[in-house]
This record gives sequence, structure tokens and C-alpha cells, in this order.
Amino acid sequence: MTRDFGAAVTGSPDDPHEQARTAREQPLLLHSMAVFRELFETIFRCRDVGVVVEVGVESGQVSAVYADLGATVHCVEPAPADELRAVLDGDPRLNLVEGLSPAVLPELPVADLYILDGDHNYAVVREELAWIMANAPDAVVVLHDVLWPCGRRDFYYQPSPVPPEDAHPSTSDGPTVWHDDLTPAGFVGDGAYTVAEGAGGPRNGVLTAVEDALDEAGDWRFQIVPAVFGFGVLARTGAPATDAVFEALAPYTSSRLLAAMENNRVALYTRVLQLQYEAAARTDDATRLTETVNAQQQEIARLRSELDRSTAELAARRRESQEHREVPARPRRRTPNWGRRCRISGERSPPACAGRPPAGRDDLGVISARTTLQERESTMTDYVASVAMHEKTWGTFLEPDPALEDAENLHERLGIPILSGHHADLTVFKGHNSVFDRIATRAKDVNLAYEDQCSAQHYYDVFSCVEREHGTVTRLVDVGVFMGGSATVLAGCVEPMGLELDLVDVNPVFLQFARERVRRVFPRAMTRVRMFHGDLPTYVARVLRADTGTRALIHHDGAHDFNQVVKDLSSLYFARDRIHGVALQDTHLRGEIGYFNFVDAAVYAMFGVDVKYEALGSRYPEGSPVTAPNQWNGNYFLADTPEGMYVPFDGVKWKYPHPTMELETFLPVKAPPAG
Repeated sequence: MTRDFGAAVTGSPDDPHEQARTAREQPLLLHSMAVFRELFETIFRCRDVGVVVEVGVESGQVSAVYADLGATVHCVEPAPADELRAVLDGDPRLNLVEGLSPAVLPELPVADLYILDGDHNYAVVREELAWIMANAPDAVVVLHDVLWPCGRRDFYYQPSPVPPEDAHPSTSDGPTVWHDDLTPAGFVGDGAYTVAEGAGGPRNGVLTAVEDALDEAGDWRFQIVPAVFGFGVLARTGAPATDAVFEALAPYTSSRLLAAMENNRVALYTRVLQLQYEAAARTDDATRLTETVNAQQQEIARLRSELDRSTAELAARRRESQEHREVPARPRRRTPNWGRRCRISGERSPPACAGRPPAGRDDLGVISARTTLQERESTMTDYVASVAMHEKTWGTFLEPDPALEDAENLHERLGIPILSGHHADLTVFKGHNSVFDRIATRAKDVNLAYEDQCSAQHYYDVFSCVEREHGTVTRLVDVGVFMGGSATVLAGCVEPMGLELDLVDVNPVFLQFARERVRRVFPRAMTRVRMFHGDLPTYVARVLRADTGTRALIHHDGAHDFNQVVKDLSSLYFARDRIHGVALQDTHLRGEIGYFNFVDAAVYAMFGVDVKYEALGSRYPEGSPVTAPNQWNGNYFLADTPEGMYVPFDGVKWKYPHPTMELETFLPVKAPPAG
């Protein structure tokens, strides 16, 4: 039997860890041209290479590869470090050339092979190619970094020699494969280089420079080995051994496996960069917290010292006063002032209440926004049965209204009142997650009047559920979109996590507003965002049961009436194999009995009182204004109770509905039209 493992490091029964040792001895990020040794060996076999000009020298290790293959090597480096000088000086085959390319190219011998791995931007690479193609037409040119991230985006080593008129605006942030924006958690230079703010377009990126050079020359060939940021090979048609070089490299340039592995490699590496950034941010948070605690402890010690001194002084004065009194004073009876009982106001600047601190705008805004929703829910059943179900779009996906794009005063255009104007400040979580940082920044910058219905903590917690589970989830479903607060956060997950987003609401007006808000924040995500006009049971019946390959995570912030929440959750039973979990909002909401605000009770009715769930959102301490009934429907939040619950469906025990029941039991029933 013949066994041929090729280049694979397999180990043996006696040494099973050989491959693992080899893997951990390699750097986490493969970037060196040294890994392409067998490709250079292939080129050297196909044609005679006596002189190599290497633009951009790493440590000298790869320079020695060319010399080992029989070439004299000229190493172009504008600012070599002392370590590099020592390496090159110690090898007579390697000639250090201090200067900038392409300016130094005319000073060197015409080479058989040019290695371009210097400044990775259009202006420099285009000039290098122009000189080589004009003055060394028989040379082979190898270019590194012709794929992501430099293929379509300029990188500028600092200080940059590129004239301002030839450079794009740049930033210290870097790209990531998880979304199309730049981020401090991406591929950053840490001061060594900056990155063009925009990708694509004319005169941007290494690969674009190659394509423009090819268009101008006309008789050159170019192919890419899709590995380690892209190994490009350029040669003139008819030049010595051109056909032989490309034929020998064909197994590499045509390999779909290499391309797939490179995509996977950069995805994993940029994920590591994100995790490193988040870990550093948490370390900074912990350091700041430690400093704050230390400062507070010092302040407590100082105040305690002052209190002890003041107590001693007061005791001395009392003794002195007592000695001068002939008759002891009769103590006066004090009447406690408990203050007026607060009522939560929807005004933008609520008055402070005696006896307790005033609520922050976030607390009041959330409950005011919730009141707005509750008012429409109070007649929800009648609205659905007598109005919504009579519309032709009921139970279907809506088309976006083009008249709403960039319309001013969108809420007025659609007839949606804004009461509290509450905006959840997502930036309070800055530094915890780079994807959420992107969501927070974009959401804050949108020029649109709206109000949110949840706390920033709830939005962040729901995002965290999605971020944690996105490897097994394919679709997000936002039920009860209101003015698009949760829809915007979920839409921010669509691109970086490769998900779909369905917006579900019984009111098409809220759907159109939420979609337009999402479009203004994340326009590139819109090909994966849909609007479904209907309630959750109808969505399950018409959509979810038919999508056999779907694995959905549902955010429920629709009706909060106990009966309707039970119907909504019951409908999920009939598509439970396609649902990863459900995040419910307002499990802490109570109010007048006519509104039956018992979302948490509905959860317990469905899954039992011992259901396993993850707490979501804010908790409000006893005595906060929002924990007392307000003037609108008696709404209030339960003290020290989480705003929401995330219930994963894996392992959940269904107490209801009974297996003999049908989904149709929970669908809305059409009534005669209103009016």
C-alpha cells in the first residue's frame, strides 16, 4: 500500500501532536512573502532569474529566499531598522538600497524579477508599474496584497510620500470583513499607516492600479494566487517563459479551495482583532472602575474623619450648653414630612418630586413612549379585526413607499405623534463591542425625529443575544416595530453577521416609518430587510412555517395584553423547530386592569414558572417615579424587575398549547369593517 501525504504535517501514532506544534509555532497572522517560497521556486524553474529587485523588505528572511535560488538581490527600503541593516550587511548576496520606490528604480540594474510589497496604494504602485513596464518589458512582476484589504483601498505608510492631490482622505481606523465601515477594532496600523476612508472607486487600491496599468499596456497578463492577502503575477505576453510561468502556477491561481481558505482566514483574524479590542476596552473599564472605587474610598475616609470631628465638636457644645442651663429644655415634637406623592409626567422637563429624586429623562421617556403604544393597543383587537384585516396588504410583505425616502418630518408625514421624544443613548456602551459601536454611532447621526420605546440597556442586551447566537441564527424578526428603535439595532447586525431581518406589525404606518429609519442608518442592509403586514400568528402561518431552512430569533414588543401575548407565543409552538429563541420586552410593565399588562405572566403560562431565561434591559429601584402609577392608564414598572426576558427554545418545556390544538385557533378573526 502506498501512502503519500504530500506536504501535510500529519504526525504519527507515536507523535500525534506534531501538526499542533507546527501550527502554534506559526504566527497568528500569516503575512510574510516567505510563505510563497514554493511559488518563487516555480517561477525560477520556468525562467532564468539573475537579478531581483525587492521593494519593501521585511526582516531579510524572504530576501534570502531569492538569493538561495541563485539571484543577486537589491533590497529597497526607505528607512531600514538597525536589525534589518545587520541582516543585510551579513549576507553579501543582498544589497541594501535606501530610498523610495519608484524613484530609486532607474538607479538599479534592470531586473528579471520585481517584487512589489512596499507602499500599498494606487499612486505608488501605478508609478512603479509604469516604470517597470516601460523599462523592463521582459521581467516578471510579483505584487503582494492585491486582495482584501489593500486591493480596493489605499494604505499609506507614515509619513506618507504621496502628494496630497494623489491621496484619499485617510484615518487611523481600519477595515474588517464583518461590515463595510472602518472601525478601531479592525485592521489598524497603530501609527505605522493610515487607511483610505472610502473603498473602491477610481485610483484606489493596489488591484485597481494593476488593472489600470493592464488597460494602458494591453499586451500583459495578470493572475492571482488567492492566498495570504493575494499573490499577483504580471508578465508581458510573448516575453521569455511567460506561458510556462502561468501554466506552472495554474493549480494555485485556479484553486477555489485556496480562495475559500483565504476568506475564512481573514474572517477569523478580524474576529480576533475585534475580540482583542473589546478585551482591551473591558480592561480599561476595569482600570477606570478601580480608580473610581479608590477615589470614592478616599473620599469616604475623608468624610468619615470630618464626621467624627464634627460629632465630637457637637458633643462638646451640648455639654457646654447643658452646664449653663438651669432648667432642662423640653424637647419639641417633630412632624415628619413625607412629601407629596409623585405622578409621572410626560413633559420633557418633569418637576422634581419631594421625598425622592426625579427620574432621568430615559426613565420617563420609556414609560411615556410605552403609554403611546398602550393607547393603540387598547383597541388593538378591534383594529386588527375591523380595520387591518380588511386591507389588501394584510398577511403579505409590503413594498417600501419611495415618497418617504429622505422626506422631512417623516412622523408628521405618516401621522405619528411624538410625545416623549425619548432617544435611547446607545453610546453609553461604547467600547464594549465594535459592531455595537458602529450601530450606536450611525443611529445617533441620523437626522430624524422619533421616539424609542425601550431603554439603551434593553437594546444592548438584545444585541448581545444576537451577537452570541448569530452562528446558528439566519433571521431576526422584530414584532411590534413602533418607530424602529429595536429594528435599527437589529438591522445593524444584518451585514456583519450575514442575517435577514423581517419587520412585523399590524399597522403599515409603523412599518414604513421603521423601515425608512433603518434605511437612513444602514442603507446597504436593505436588500435583506422586509416588512410584513400582520400579527405574529399570521406571520408564522404565512411565512415561518413555509421557510424550512430558517432559524429565527424573535424580538417581541407588540401587544402587551396577556391574552394576545399568549396567542403570539402559542403560534411559535407550531414553528418551534425554526426558532432559536424569543426576546420579550416589557415584562416589568403594569397598569390599569383593563389593559392586562402581564407579559411575564404569559411567559410563565406558556413555559412554566421555572422557565430558564436571560434577564434583559434596565431595572428600576423601589421608589423611582416610574414604579408608581402614572396619569396615563396607571402605567408603572415593577421595582427591581428586568425590563425583558430572553427565552431560548432549546430545551424549553411547553405547558401550552396542547399538542392537539391547531395554529388556526390563534389567528385573528375578521370582523365587519369599522364604520
